[in-house]
Amino acid sequence: MLCQKYIKMNVIISITGKLKNIKRKEAADLINIKTNAFLKERGFSKEVNYLVCANKKTFKYKKAKKNGTKIISEKQMMNYIKKGKFPNSKKLKF
Repeated sequence: MLCQKYIKMNVIISITGKLKNIKRKEAADLINIKTNAFLKERGFSKEVNYLVCANKKTFKYKKAKKNGTKIISEKQMMNYIKKGKFPNSKKLKF
């Protein structure tokens, strides 16, 4: 079960692999402060709406693909941050 701070957000994001243009901590701050999303920093669960993928050879990538999670690039993530919103990609189940 996700903690309360996840529930308050509309969208949950996870990142796999090393980002090229931004540090993960900076990405987390931007996502958490400037958007309707929350970065889940550890692990992967079926509640994740978007996986920012910098490496397709990871467990998170395989799990996301299997669960039908929307997989996006770092560039797409930055575009959503600039817009201030990630579209809801699937309904959260609690």
